[in-house]
Amino acid sequence: AKPLQPQDAEKVHLFFNQNYPGHWFESRMLQTGAYYGLYAEQELIAAGGVHVLSEVYSIAALGNIAVHQACRGQGLGQKLTQAICAGLSTKAQIIGLNVHENNQAAIKCYQNLGFQPHATYREWLIES
Repeated sequence: AKPLQPQDAEKVHLFFNQNYPGHWFESRMLQTGAYYGLYAEQELIAAGGVHVLSEVYSIAALGNIAVHQACRGQGLGQKLTQAICAGLSTKAQIIGLNVHENNQAAIKCYQNLGFQPHATYREWLIES
């Protein structure tokens, strides 16, 4: 996995728009230094990073982890998540994430890396 830089924002947005509709990625997230990508012949095939990173409190929340639709089922999500966690090892002692209860592939991936369920939650979008 290679670190993604702020100048990669357009490429990363395109990747998420195509492979993770409804994502929460914003270009400024690349400034955390906690976003990584996997490539196959110069094409971005997996990307992800954090929703939240606080080095002051030594905590991070993984987010926007996605694999190209044509490349799923090959362990790339696990490889990418491992790289993100390794990159966070000097910045955060506590690393968490949210995953939809119906996303069994992601749950299995995260459990294979040692993540365990902690709590359930509900999510709403409020517009004014």
